[in-house]
Amino acid sequence: MTRSLKLIALLALSLCIIACIDLSSDDKKNVEDCSAGDQTACDTLDTELELANQACSDGEVDQCLRAAALDALIDSIPQGLIIASSTASSDAGNSSEFDKKKATASAFLDTIRSATDLASCLDAIPSKPQVSSPLCYGPALDYTDHPNSTGGTQDGQLPTGDLGLWVEDEPGTGQACAAAKLNELVAKTAYNVDLAVGSMSMMVCAAALLGKELPENGATLDLSTQLSSIGSSSNQSGIEIKTATVIHKTLSASTGYETHIVGTLHDQDIDLTVLHDSDNDKGILTIEAPESDHQATDLRGVSVIYELSSSQVKYKMIASRAQPQGSTAADVSFASDGQVSLQAGEDIHVMQADINPANGYGSLAYAWKAGGGDDHYRALNVVTESAGNGTGRAYYGYVPSPSSGSESINLALSATSAGMICNWAGPGNSHTPVDKVQYQALALSSGDWTATTSNITYAPTVNCDMDANTGKFVPAFGSPGDTSHTPSTHEHTIITNGTLDSASGAITNDLLDKTSINFTLPTEPTAPQ
Repeated sequence: MTRSLKLIALLALSLCIIACIDLSSDDKKNVEDCSAGDQTACDTLDTELELANQACSDGEVDQCLRAAALDALIDSIPQGLIIASSTASSDAGNSSEFDKKKATASAFLDTIRSATDLASCLDAIPSKPQVSSPLCYGPALDYTDHPNSTGGTQDGQLPTGDLGLWVEDEPGTGQACAAAKLNELVAKTAYNVDLAVGSMSMMVCAAALLGKELPENGATLDLSTQLSSIGSSSNQSGIEIKTATVIHKTLSASTGYETHIVGTLHDQDIDLTVLHDSDNDKGILTIEAPESDHQATDLRGVSVIYELSSSQVKYKMIASRAQPQGSTAADVSFASDGQVSLQAGEDIHVMQADINPANGYGSLAYAWKAGGGDDHYRALNVVTESAGNGTGRAYYGYVPSPSSGSESINLALSATSAGMICNWAGPGNSHTPVDKVQYQALALSSGDWTATTSNITYAPTVNCDMDANTGKFVPAFGSPGDTSHTPSTHEHTIITNGTLDSASGAITNDLLDKTSINFTLPTEPTAPQ
């Protein structure tokens, strides 16, 4: 049914042009019984919508309003908010990961719309993916006679994570190292978004089953009692709900709905809020949850602002880990616009993207840093295009952290103060970037994004080069100084391909000059006001 027809029906009702026909007594009883916990009385969202549309066509104006209300419930879910790495492995037919995830999300929404009991609504909560860091990216390096050390005679080990794209391909997959690293980073972020959209789908599913509608005029739809009665043993999601509400929000030029869920997910506390502007298909979501894989007392905060249309999926994600301060519990800091603050916390990640929803191609910038006080973020700028079977360009380097008090960060590696830092943590290190970046030209082949050209070689020295007979760098696995670790086959590949030995001659970097970067930073979306 079109929006205009529903508006006409609403006008007709308000003018009492025809008699208002209420829900049948059987329907009323079903709603009452379902709300009271009798799951056999619950109708599915699709059944409710079908019955309401049919009754509306038969002239029952109140059922036109019911159909409009059910449509509004469905529209309150940001169904187009799909985040997937544009370089993730895809089918041999070269369909993108974005396409596959979009199809999966659509099928999953159909399942939720067909749910017949509240426990099934909780199936909208996604499973957390298992993600590991690729071996090709930033391995630890044992060094002897580091050229920047005093006298050039110091030995030691460079830590993991600082060396960028160290070898061209990820062993065992054939993926370009830039693609493998981007896939890892985005997969972790995507789960938070999937969790938020799934939670909203759960709320819509429950509201429809209980005969509820979206609130109006600042009111609140509270489903806490009904959803909290479902234990984790009754569903596959692992979620237990304590509080579940939808609040009507009057925005500056539109209507919004704020979904708020407090509960536990796999026995970990979670606090999730999504403000969705359904008129303009944009919003902001925030999640706070303990970071149990780091310290039980740490707290991870995530924010995502997004704008959706038929031609664009734009989003910006910020994630940060908060730690206790003395006797004060960890507390995530937020900026004035509702996003996680860049001025506090550790292990901060920022992602900004503009993706074509028709094919999953587009531009994506991702930056991250381990320490809150680090003066630079490691950064990837990646663009994928549909030319041929799929082509792309990936750039890696460093971008400066925001200045004190600022929440603005420029993720573009082509910016004036960005570039490559070749000696981040070694002896005599310098954090002044050179005007170069690592680069890989990408092509989609048999489901994998492979490197057709790579400019990634450099020495971990201040000037990125190493004279002959001055030093040696060898990838290392296991704990520093651990001689008992036996490298795996893939680790052996990294050692063989990633060793730099100046005894064989000088090492001259082949990094790409910044002026050759061909990447346009996506514009930031704006949060609802």
